[in-house]
Amino acid sequence: MPVFKDRTMGQRIELCAKVYETALKTLKTRTICHDYISAMLIINENNETDLKTRRKYLAMALKMGHESGLMSEEHYCVFLRLLIVTETGRKIAESILSEVCSAYKSVKLYEVWLSYYISQNDSDMVEKIHAKAVKDLGDKSGPIFELAIQYFKTRYDEDRSTLDRLYRDAIKMTNPKFGIFRAQYLEFCMLNSPFDKVRKEYDHLSQLPPPCLKLHEKMAELESQVILRTKKDSERRRQVYENMVLQFGKENTSVWMEYVRFECSFGDKNRVAHIHDRAKATLNENLVYPFQMEYDLKKENFKTEVD
Repeated sequence: MPVFKDRTMGQRIELCAKVYETALKTLKTRTICHDYISAMLIINENNETDLKTRRKYLAMALKMGHESGLMSEEHYCVFLRLLIVTETGRKIAESILSEVCSAYKSVKLYEVWLSYYISQNDSDMVEKIHAKAVKDLGDKSGPIFELAIQYFKTRYDEDRSTLDRLYRDAIKMTNPKFGIFRAQYLEFCMLNSPFDKVRKEYDHLSQLPPPCLKLHEKMAELESQVILRTKKDSERRRQVYENMVLQFGKENTSVWMEYVRFECSFGDKNRVAHIHDRAKATLNENLVYPFQMEYDLKKENFKTEVD
C-alpha cells in the first residue's frame, strides 16, 4: 500500500498549512511563526492553484501569527497592507497598528500606519500618528518626518503652517541624518520670505549641532543664484564656504576645492593661494596629498561661471 497519495495542489497547501499550524501551537517559537508565514507567502506566488485558496491559507497564517504574539515586523507589514485594501480590513488594521506600533516601536510599521492615513487624506490623523511616531522613535524617525513633510507639501496652499512646524521640529533633531531637512527648509523659506530672512535662517541653522554639510551646499547654491542675477554679494557666499571649511575642513577635501572654485569664478583669485595653504595646514595628514593632486589637476581648468 503506497505511503504517499496523489493530491491536488489545494490539498497539498492544506496539509502544509496544518503541519505548520500544529508546530506553532506546540512549539510557540518566532522561528516557526516566521517559517509558517513565509511558506504561505511563497505559495501565494505560485499560480498553479486558484487565488482564493492561496489567500485563504495566507490569511489563516497571518491571523494565527498575530494572535500568537510571535509575528515578525516584516510580516506585520505584509498583513497590514493586505488588510487596508477593504473597508472591513481597514478597521481591523487600525486596531492592530495601534497595538503593534506601540509594542515594536518600528519605523516600518509606523510608515505603514502613516501611509494609510495619507492615502485617506486624513491630515488630523497624519499629524497625530506622526507625533506619536516621533515620540516613540526619536532619532530614528527621519523616514516618518519625510513622509509627513511630503504629504503636507501637497497641502501647501491650505496648511502652510503645519509644514513650517514639521520642518522646524525636524531641524531640531541632533542625528546627522536629519541634516537634509535643514537644506530643505531653506528652500521652503525661499518660497515664503525675502532673501535677507533666508540668510538669517541659514546663519541660525549653521550654528546648530551637529554640523550639516548639505545645509551649506544648499545655501551656496542659493547664493550663486543671487550672484548670477545681481553680479554682487560674493562676500555672503564666501562666508558659506568659510563655514564649510571651518566645520568640515579636516576630513573633506571637496569643501576646499569648492572654495577655490568659487574664488576663481566669482571672488578674488588672489585669495586662492592662501586657501590652498590653509587647506594643507588643516586637512588630516592622510588627505593632504590627495588634495594637492586634485588641486594641481584642476586649478588651471577652473572656468568662471559667469563666462
